[in-house]
Amino acid sequence: MPEITPTEALQITANHPALSSIAFLSPLDLALAELLKDEASASELVQLSAALTSAVLARGHVCLELDRLLADPDSLLLAAESADEASEPPSRELAPWLDGLTLACWQAALAAEPLCVGDGNTTTPLVLDGTRLYLLRNWRMERDVARGVAARLGDGIDVDTATLRARLDELFADNPQNPDWQRIAVALATRSRLQVITGGPGTGKTTTVLRLLALLQADALADPARGGLPLQIRLAAPTGKAAARLSESIAKGIARLPSDKKVKEAIPSNVSTLHRLLGAQAGTRHFRHDAQNPLAADVVVVDEASMIDLNLAAALFAALAPETRLVLLGDKDQLASVEAGAVLSELCREAQAGAYSTATLGWLQTATGQTLPGEFAGSGSPLAQQTVMLRESRRFAGDSGIGQLAQAVNANRAEDALGWLNASRDDLALLPLSPQAGELAGLVGAATDSYRAFLELLTAPPATPCWQTGDPTSSHRLTSDWAAWLKTILTRFDDFRVLCALRQGPWGVAGLNQRIAEWLADAGLLTLPPHAHNVWYAGRPVLVQANDYALRLMNGDIGITVALPDPQGNGTTLRVAFPDDSDAGVRLVMPGRLAGIETAWAMTVHKSQGSEFGHTLLVLPERSNPVLTRELLYTGITRAKTRFTLACPNPALIAETIARVTQRSSGLGVQLDRAWR
Repeated sequence: MPEITPTEALQITANHPALSSIAFLSPLDLALAELLKDEASASELVQLSAALTSAVLARGHVCLELDRLLADPDSLLLAAESADEASEPPSRELAPWLDGLTLACWQAALAAEPLCVGDGNTTTPLVLDGTRLYLLRNWRMERDVARGVAARLGDGIDVDTATLRARLDELFADNPQNPDWQRIAVALATRSRLQVITGGPGTGKTTTVLRLLALLQADALADPARGGLPLQIRLAAPTGKAAARLSESIAKGIARLPSDKKVKEAIPSNVSTLHRLLGAQAGTRHFRHDAQNPLAADVVVVDEASMIDLNLAAALFAALAPETRLVLLGDKDQLASVEAGAVLSELCREAQAGAYSTATLGWLQTATGQTLPGEFAGSGSPLAQQTVMLRESRRFAGDSGIGQLAQAVNANRAEDALGWLNASRDDLALLPLSPQAGELAGLVGAATDSYRAFLELLTAPPATPCWQTGDPTSSHRLTSDWAAWLKTILTRFDDFRVLCALRQGPWGVAGLNQRIAEWLADAGLLTLPPHAHNVWYAGRPVLVQANDYALRLMNGDIGITVALPDPQGNGTTLRVAFPDDSDAGVRLVMPGRLAGIETAWAMTVHKSQGSEFGHTLLVLPERSNPVLTRELLYTGITRAKTRFTLACPNPALIAETIARVTQRSSGLGVQLDRAWR
């Protein structure tokens, strides 16, 4: 087919089927196209472009890369976790609209449209920025994040390097390594209002930030200008589970700090979700804290930053006062956020190389006594000078199969990864699967044996009274024995978890949740009601799917359904127990009050981020799928603390998964480069 001219491109879809015939476009995508048609008489090509720009957001992309779409529509538009293998691929559905269209013609046609502007300073619905097409709101959020980063790096903080070196020697006396990346990270953080610290599991991200907070608080308490007032420090994580883990780690770590009592007491251990910290407004994308009402904080620390999407990142930077320090912690190699964007990954694009300037290397030598190898020298961006990658894992011993497997996957060494999986080891296993009946013995056995201890504990409640006595008009409260029992149940449930790559299909969350419940019932460990799918029963684990501020539950929280004595003495009643930061450590919710939850015998790898399990069993599907990426496999592996099992009906997919990397369309890197100029 001959090349289409820009004029012809504007009419490209005039004689083709309606956009509504494209199955992968959602009602929201089509509504946007229809709005542009009705309100602005948009051409068919602009309508199609807008609908596609909306569609890619649901796939995690911030913008529509025109060149990438023309080259490989399927990689952008296949709905990963819920992909239906029987549906038409996007490339085939788009062929009547895009055949013959070139990038240059498409750009020219869009540039000629008043609905597309290149600077984002007007209120047009679309922004064409080079080969990237945005919805206006997303273009502005990327710009605002880039500006927020640049503003926090713009004015450095004066540091007395002699005093800093003495404090670092005290804090890191137990680590004679050179280079000591934790020491380097703390030192760099003192001279800027932004610090990014990345690293894999067990590399000491929490330990590093604790020592940073100890150093900052020691300086603040010794500062006569502050009159003995400590810094106001706020700690946050994207999910409730991640917040609970960080809170526990901080509380344990404070006791081990080589600091005096006053400094330790000035370091908080209470961690909130990022949404709660920013003051999320229910039913909207808005937050109580913004540029007009910034957070009252001297230091904000956010853990598990790989889970932060573009919208949340923009809200975070907007809510920070100019003088507030921001410290971002996370593993750049993990899966990106569920929503659009891969913010931490893009902020860490120079982390592996280091790319430290001569000035930075000289400052580090003076301030820390550390000499970095020449391989880490370079001419990196201003952000690179405030980014540190921690490189030594203390969670996995040198001979750890889990650690070695994670490294092999991350380094794209498929042969080594398969070697570790096939080795006879206590901490690793490769479990073949087949959909044929009778060939699931390994999976059935793993699930039933691993969940057995948790379920047997459920049948052995304390012999003491369940409810505290007192005013009968007050809320019923658990006695300490029953609260401790429920806390143990919640902890034991994390000893094992089945993770899935997909939501649908025989090897997805939906199918396996039902099958696991049936296997457990067959083993006599559960009593299921008829038609037990999404019906309440004792022992059912549930995953919260959306933030519920009234119940103080966040997306990703997990609760366990338990049968408790009825407070009125009428047999038993079902309640859902969730971890809580109260003295009791557990909170009960009536099942009828929970909406938007799903059974959680199995969960997606995405939902597992921020969690750790003693034994993790990751199930891959039978056929290739765009969700099967190196990041997904790495994230699944690193959820395991002591044992990892990979269940796979098609072992050939393992190498393919390791070779495929996540490619989220975004222009944040370009916006950052502009911000330095």
